[in-house]
Amino acid sequence: MAVGFSNVYGSAKNNWMSTDWKKQTDSVAPLLDMVLEHVPSPEIGEGNTQMLITSLDFSSFTGRIAIGRLQRGQLIQDES
Repeated sequence: MAVGFSNVYGSAKNNWMSTDWKKQTDSVAPLLDMVLEHVPSPEIGEGNTQMLITSLDFSSFTGRIAIGRLQRGQLIQDES
């Protein structure tokens, strides 16, 4: 069984995307539609909040800054 893939053609300079290179559109909607159709939603596991930190920084205004990807759980902004 052969596995196929979809193509999207376009021009960033002229702001168009299409599934047929001969038919230009007036937007990039075909690209976004293809992403929604073919890229699966992330699977969020249950459990304690878990974040993979990829970068650490410090600001004299805000203090310590950690940048990363949330693997599990959710982050809620403190209202105080």
